Amino acid sequence: MKQNAEWGVGRLSAFTLAIGMMSAAPLVYAQDAAAPAPATEPAKAVGLEKVQVTGSRIRRVEAEGVQQVVTIERAAIVNSGVTTVGDLLQELPSIAGAGQNPRVNNGGGDGAATISLRGLGTNRTLILLNGRRLVQQDVNSIPLNLIQRVEVLKDGASAVYGSDAIGGVVNFITRKDFKNLEISADYGVSGESDGERRGVGLSWGTSSDKASIMIGLNYNQQDAVSAADRDFSAFATYLYSGSVLNLGSSRNPRGRITVPRATTGAQYNCPGTGANVDLFLIAGRPGTSQADFQCYSGVRDSFNFQAVGNVVLTPQERSGVFTIANYSFTDSVEGYSEFFLNSTRSAFAIAPLPFDARNDDTVVSATNAFNVFGQDFGGIDAVNPNLLSRFSALGNRTADFQTDVAQVNLGVRGDLGFITAFPKLADWTWDAGIGYGRVEQVVDRKGYVFGPALQSALGPSFTRADGSFGCGTSAATEISGCVPINIFNLSDPAQVASLQSVSANAGSTLNNTLKTATFNISGDLFALPAGALGVAFGAEHRKERQTNEVDFLARSLPPDFNTCYLSQETCSNATQGGFSVTEFYGEAIIPVVKDVPFMKSLNVITGARFSDYSNFGTTTNAKIGLELRPIDDILVRANYAKVFRAPTIADLFTPPSINNPTFSDPCTGTTQAVGVDPNFDRTCQNVARDGSYVPQTSQVSATVSGNPNLDPETGTVLTYGFVYDPSFELLKGVSLSVDFWRYRLKDTIETLDPSTAANQCLATGSDDFCNLIQRA
Repeated sequence: MKQNAEWGVGRLSAFTLAIGMMSAAPLVYAQDAAAPAPATEPAKAVGLEKVQVTGSRIRRVEAEGVQQVVTIERAAIVNSGVTTVGDLLQELPSIAGAGQNPRVNNGGGDGAATISLRGLGTNRTLILLNGRRLVQQDVNSIPLNLIQRVEVLKDGASAVYGSDAIGGVVNFITRKDFKNLEISADYGVSGESDGERRGVGLSWGTSSDKASIMIGLNYNQQDAVSAADRDFSAFATYLYSGSVLNLGSSRNPRGRITVPRATTGAQYNCPGTGANVDLFLIAGRPGTSQADFQCYSGVRDSFNFQAVGNVVLTPQERSGVFTIANYSFTDSVEGYSEFFLNSTRSAFAIAPLPFDARNDDTVVSATNAFNVFGQDFGGIDAVNPNLLSRFSALGNRTADFQTDVAQVNLGVRGDLGFITAFPKLADWTWDAGIGYGRVEQVVDRKGYVFGPALQSALGPSFTRADGSFGCGTSAATEISGCVPINIFNLSDPAQVASLQSVSANAGSTLNNTLKTATFNISGDLFALPAGALGVAFGAEHRKERQTNEVDFLARSLPPDFNTCYLSQETCSNATQGGFSVTEFYGEAIIPVVKDVPFMKSLNVITGARFSDYSNFGTTTNAKIGLELRPIDDILVRANYAKVFRAPTIADLFTPPSINNPTFSDPCTGTTQAVGVDPNFDRTCQNVARDGSYVPQTSQVSATVSGNPNLDPETGTVLTYGFVYDPSFELLKGVSLSVDFWRYRLKDTIETLDPSTAANQCLATGSDDFCNLIQRA
């Protein structure tokens, strides 16, 4: 795998630039956890406070070590001008890849922001609050005024934290001992006078000799920004034959109607030699005769869906409350509690519902009153030619999200100073806690149609005695409550009410819960010539469970689970499942050399974690690292770790449901005769071999499901580099780090891409791939 280098210069002060009522600041971050302690005499260093830095449970005097940690302090958070945690973190250079945020419309409509370290994916980045797991990955649910600092570990840490810590760890450290009333307000608007945002936060805290408490409230609102209002997003752009073109979708409100070239299509003189031609309603024509249609051109007549409602910034409204409390029972034992609740209302909007008579398994009857072509269209068996359209009269497809997140952590912590018979134990610390987190997300999708009602409205129809149309073949078989729909001219105002009569919504409710119990203890085990042997031990038990209830209309139907009573994109099924895990870990920092010629210090860091999962069994992951200081100003470091990611509940238990991935069809335009290559014949079954086959869309209908037999992903991570902290006055406070990293992962858990399945079927003929392809 390619090695990568990162350069960081930090410990600089952020600044604020104020313009009117809107403030902005560049995000300037500190490299590593903190500046190293100033050079002192050895006797004075004994009194330095030990700290715990993300990546290890062992408290140390040295904040800089083998782990690559970026710290964002509260001052930089405040000066950044951001209103959500996601906006703060996604500025970091180490954040890359497919992280979700409100600027991703189809995937960010629920207002969430997720973090992908090293570009390895959000499911390979672990999110913590004070070193403890959270119930979900949405960092926007964490109140900004709750945070004292953020520590971002850019290294594999499964030996310390368990599953998911492959790309690294993001640890949010909360504020403590806050004694004040703090009120903040925020207002902003884009340079295009849209995307308005408003926010307010309140924090209050007090403390005594034994106790402290902090309470906070926050509220933020963000308005939408339409894709049509930005030059970079106003058009649907495609990469075609090496050129970027403004095209769009073939699902157009004025249709894309396929008819035989030799018969109905002969009068249009459409270009090409294929057996069929595609037609398109001429603007302003009623569509009551074949003369109202012309040849369809993909460049001229495609539908620019970006201009009719897609957004580049999804609207959202957030409100939250949090409390942090501590109470000292004795000089050696302290109780603590952390609680936050966040409620988010958000939405996305995309173009009106596309219609595909084949994929939607709907037949437009030859005897429908509005069908001027006298032939059937559509049906999933592909016997009839296809008909594409778009239901603009229904308005945009939207989804409204209501997401409520609650997280509570309770525990006790302290030291072993009460064991007076062993004075050296006074430096040992311990922490025992329990946690509970819950996410409930209610989704309401609008802008869809009820399939059976649509089929009736597009099926056979007849003329009543009063000249109006009814659904059915005659008055005796009329379908009650059904109004025939003119799919050939949906721009006709008379069709708006007809189409809305078959509209339907779909809803779902998702619940995630996480229960945890943890115990950690650390201290110096015994003295070595180069220093004390520091160790940490601990155990953790977790239970995760998820349920997802789906409305009856949106439940995928057997046997293929690729249709439901609404549009395919809404089809899903109820999910229910969970697992538990028990883990034990140990760490050690072994000082090897200290204060010898040409070497200030050399330490070895090692650790391992044993995990026992209820669903797949056990796994053990270890790490080993080296820290070398040839002089005080330079730290050379290297770390090698085994990592893993356990399959999630969605990976394991998602029932068969629909998605619509893009597909690059290897059979496009083929002229290869049948019988030349059996793999090609199997991949391209039912495809015309005369060069005429061109897919009508780059998307296909795919069925995806979980796999309860999944094993975890595994891999190794190697990182190495150096940190330079110059001690001379001119560059005091500046830190330079250079780090290289290499990841090797195997058995990765991914949804199989349909293009990969087709290409592998073509190359190998393997049933594992070929059986996944079903062509009409």
